[in-house]
Amino acid sequence: MAIIVSLNDIVEALEMGGQTAENILDPETGEVILVTEDDQLAIEDTDTDFVPDWQVEHLNKVRRLLNSEKVFRLPTSFDINEWSLMEGFCYSIENTKHREILLNAIIGKGAFQRFRETLERFILKEEWTSYRQGALQKIARDWLKENNITYKE
Repeated sequence: MAIIVSLNDIVEALEMGGQTAENILDPETGEVILVTEDDQLAIEDTDTDFVPDWQVEHLNKVRRLLNSEKVFRLPTSFDINEWSLMEGFCYSIENTKHREILLNAIIGKGAFQRFRETLERFILKEEWTSYRQGALQKIARDWLKENNITYKE
């Protein structure tokens, strides 16, 4: 029987993804496992006497996944271009003045901070959060379909 993955679990993993870790979907359980650089180094170390039980269990999952022939690596922060999401949001704003100010805010060094400050100033933080959530859901759905993984909303 094929597993059914939760779309919310995938979106949550995409939200939490970083540059020094990757999320891998366990095809046997449907669980998303966060694998850090430290995890990868730790599985090379065979001495687990000083490792807490919860970490031994986690490292065993990581080892099994990384040695598996079929690995489902979720899109990383490099695959999800946050700047493009911000740009798309800016163009979705109907108020021309706000749209132009937001578009100017995302140009150059410090763009992310200026964008957040401008969202606050125009009271658009909730709209941004909703827009970003929808974009991540689309990325997750596309990834699941691309990998022929059954999911539930």
